[in-house]
Amino acid sequence: MITLSLSTGIIFVLLAYTVMSLYDIWQVYRTTSKLWMFVLFLATLISLIVAFFVAPVLALFFYWSRHPLKRNIGIVLLIVVCLISIMTKLSS
Repeated sequence: MITLSLSTGIIFVLLAYTVMSLYDIWQVYRTTSKLWMFVLFLATLISLIVAFFVAPVLALFFYWSRHPLKRNIGIVLLIVVCLISIMTKLSS
């Protein structure tokens, strides 16, 4: 049986959120052909590789005015990540 720690689970959830946003950004770019959507797609993709925790913030930026449910999910995820990081810093 595979056991995951809480931080590993949160990272997987953030990864899924970011990949979902990459797909949505690409779909919007394909339909509208707006240059800034392509730039946001590239920035999210590059930050996913280089600086992982910047990518969910860019995904939240994309969802801010488009999908209220996905925006709220992103806000909750970022708050949970901040709380977990604060709690691990205080406990050590």
